[in-house]
Amino acid sequence: MDRLERSENGGKLTLDSTVLICLSRDDGGRRLKSVETEYKQIKVKAALKLYSNSDLTMDLARRSEEHVADKGHQSLVTETRRFLEKMGVSLELV
Repeated sequence: MDRLERSENGGKLTLDSTVLICLSRDDGGRRLKSVETEYKQIKVKAALKLYSNSDLTMDLARRSEEHVADKGHQSLVTETRRFLEKMGVSLELV
């Protein structure tokens, strides 16, 4: 049985209603974008931009990110790989 939460105006929502909010209007949702999904997409786009730009400054930033990842710390590269693995996408940044 779904856990319900009563809102201020008396409506009932499931506690995991984020999915419903992000559905299209045709499917009964509100057609809002998920903040988490947008965050992940921005991170992936930033990693792609970092590795596709041959500017010397970007090269320095790339090396810094790779150094951080090699040390086992959280970095743009490791986050991007983790996001894409969850989506079933394979990407090699070189």
